[in-house]
Amino acid sequence: MTAAGLYVHVPFCSSRCSYCDFATGLFQRELAEAISSDPNTIASLLERMEANGLIERAKDRTDRRARRIQPLQQGRKAYKTARAIALELQTDILASLPETDREAFLKNLNSIAEACNYAAEKSATDRHAAE
Repeated sequence: MTAAGLYVHVPFCSSRCSYCDFATGLFQRELAEAISSDPNTIASLLERMEANGLIERAKDRTDRRARRIQPLQQGRKAYKTARAIALELQTDILASLPETDREAFLKNLNSIAEACNYAAEKSATDRHAAE
């Protein structure tokens, strides 16, 4: 990745969910996966966000069990602000590395994050199989 398209694999929606589709929203399960978080933790967070007028959670039209998260105007504004701060911090932190090392660092960091995601998924699968 180039300096203009920096991406750090951190557990913040503002940094990792740049693919969020504001037009259709995303499923609660997708968000949990995207930020490598427990679905129960996400549910609690989303309840607070909904209570604060940042998002709306609605049952999906095709799967009534699934909840689709749709950011509201205040939520979109908060997202843009948080994302700008996250990218600024990321740029400041990466400035401590020589420019020639930054891309390799981000690739390595992404590999570690993917390994963590894989281990978490495997652990969850193993727990469910043991039940």
